[in-house]
Amino acid sequence: MSLDLRIAEISSTAGNDSDGVVRGSVAQSLMVTSLTNVQMSSIVYAYRKDTETGFSQFTDLSTNSVSDVAFEPFGSTANLSANDAFILASDHEVKEIFVRITTPGVLTCDGIEILISTDGITFNTTLTNVIDGTNAFSNAAGVYRIELPGETGHVDSSPVPGEITSRRWHLVKFKNLTSVTTAPQINRVWLIHKDENITYSDNTDSVNASMTDNVFVEQTVFPTIGSTHYYAFPFLAYGMETAVFRKFPVTLTRSTEYLASDGTWKTLPDYVDPSNGLTNGPATLGTTAINYSRRWTIPSDWAEKTLQFPMSDSTTKTVTGYFIRQPITAISEYGPIARALWRARGRAFGVNNANGIYHRVATTYRAATFDVNIPSTSDTNIQLVNINTGKGTTFTIPANTSSSGAVTGQRIDLSPTLELRAGDSLLIAHASGLGNLGDVELRLQNG
Repeated sequence: MSLDLRIAEISSTAGNDSDGVVRGSVAQSLMVTSLTNVQMSSIVYAYRKDTETGFSQFTDLSTNSVSDVAFEPFGSTANLSANDAFILASDHEVKEIFVRITTPGVLTCDGIEILISTDGITFNTTLTNVIDGTNAFSNAAGVYRIELPGETGHVDSSPVPGEITSRRWHLVKFKNLTSVTTAPQINRVWLIHKDENITYSDNTDSVNASMTDNVFVEQTVFPTIGSTHYYAFPFLAYGMETAVFRKFPVTLTRSTEYLASDGTWKTLPDYVDPSNGLTNGPATLGTTAINYSRRWTIPSDWAEKTLQFPMSDSTTKTVTGYFIRQPITAISEYGPIARALWRARGRAFGVNNANGIYHRVATTYRAATFDVNIPSTSDTNIQLVNINTGKGTTFTIPANTSSSGAVTGQRIDLSPTLELRAGDSLLIAHASGLGNLGDVELRLQNG
């Protein structure tokens, strides 16, 4: 048995809805959920330790650290000495310290060192493998990251028992400081929680609002490496439609993963996102959006799962669906930014959301052959999907190839094969590739 089809065009914009679906259709569906753990910062507790008089004096800089007004975290140029320090803590364990330098320090030292307490009495342990993006607070004005390693044994202590609250403080000081020409100044501190203390914000309602709705609640976010966005779909999906009303002002590089049946996160295959992680689109909010279609190949082991998320309002959100997530892997510029403003819809399968070529009897497609009157100058990935099960397979018509007679074996074996039960329906769609195929004769074979 074979299925012979003549298709006028196979491309990302082919089909009745200009969505790349050339046989069948998939309606846009609401997202089950859209969650993010991108955070601004936790509460900042900060003190400056001055030793110029021979005695340790502590000045509370907690308000200064979030005020956007420049201050000297280690002391003035005239008074900064080797044992002076900037002491920081939050309500949770800290994995990153961000500071905005306004005046870079000019001093002679061997970098910074960070001490913690493991005995509950003194700062007795120096952290190793600290990554200091500030270059000992001497970099030019801007936001920089100090990355902390694991803090085994870190316990609450107080720099001044009875006067300063016991917390898991971090004492930051210059190592082997010998001279100071200019003391550094900063005007902001952000402390980022360790992963187990991170909570999530729910923007599902915003994402699911009308795709033409340009009214948003403005928010500022602080993306960091590892910050992650989660999406859940109601059924297996091959893509998303995204309406970007305002892009992110900096470039955020993300990986894209799906939650597999074995409970592990794996790379989502053939993922294409013209919005580039919402960093393409209008620079300012207007009345209309730029629409982008994200596409991928449906993995054979993508499965429905139930996850729980600790929310920023101290509740727990339980979500069931087909999950993808996008952790940030690189950032072009650190700092608080206005969040992207966007809406989205899924392209999920299922008998209530899609239709295709009905199959009265069961069959399993194992190979494809083709003739193309107008070939593409780039590879074209074509996706075959059983809309009833959501299971699919993808094959590639190579660039500049007019006939399957030119490929090895004179046919393309499907891996995995595609099974349709009696009563199931088949959908055919463009999965990825930059070119267009014109006047295509496509044959699907079960032998």
